[in-house]
Amino acid sequence: MKAVPGYSLRAATGDDTVWLPAVELAAATLFPPGLLPGEMAATPLPLATYDDACSAGWLWVAVPDESPSTPVGFALAGTLIDGTVMLYELDVHPAHGRRGLGSALVQLVAMAALARGRERMALVTFEHLPFNAPMYEKLGFVRCPPAPLPPLLAAELEADRERGLEWRVAMVRELRGDQ
Repeated sequence: MKAVPGYSLRAATGDDTVWLPAVELAAATLFPPGLLPGEMAATPLPLATYDDACSAGWLWVAVPDESPSTPVGFALAGTLIDGTVMLYELDVHPAHGRRGLGSALVQLVAMAALARGRERMALVTFEHLPFNAPMYEKLGFVRCPPAPLPPLLAAELEADRERGLEWRVAMVRELRGDQ
């Protein structure tokens, strides 16, 4: 995994989760007005979601070297029924953006997935924003054709549509060659 000068990446602890809603909300300010439905732009994930992912070992944080107890970025993942690792949330505070933290966090998730015997990662993201689908493509993800999608990814896209999110695409990255 590529190091990011001035930062460390690590598994999250219970003490980290209280900082993550602020990171998530700050990252949401990067989206064009109106892209996120009002409640999504102003409401972070429930704290229990972070805590559950942390307890399960599916939450990682990026911290600045000068303040190692204050996360400025995070990746939240989980395993789908078919063994695919789903990257549910990736956020970096804009004040720490454009340094490679998001890419490094994705790589950390991929390494953890491989260590747990998983062979692929998946995500659902905006297809037209440069810090979404194009960034993930640079990290080895490929866009899934609209149909037929694997059932679990189709369900994720449908849930997004029901929440008012448009311009979404499912993406998958095979991990077998990452070792």
